[in-house]
Amino acid sequence: MNFEPVDVRQIIAEVYQLINVQLRLKTNVFLVQSVAVDAPKMIESDYSRLKQILINILRNSTKFTFNGYI
Repeated sequence: MNFEPVDVRQIIAEVYQLINVQLRLKTNVFLVQSVAVDAPKMIESDYSRLKQILINILRNSTKFTFNGYI
């Protein structure tokens, strides 16, 4: 693992953009992005692994909600 400072809002925005575009191309559904105001701005994490985890969570949630669209 490669731990480094990760901007929480930036990684969430990147994953949101990716999943939202994929979802819009296949459905008429738009995701809403919201980050709690008291969420930390930076965390120590493995950027690539954290991003993949977030992508997997969103893909699975939309897949099971919208019958396999992503």
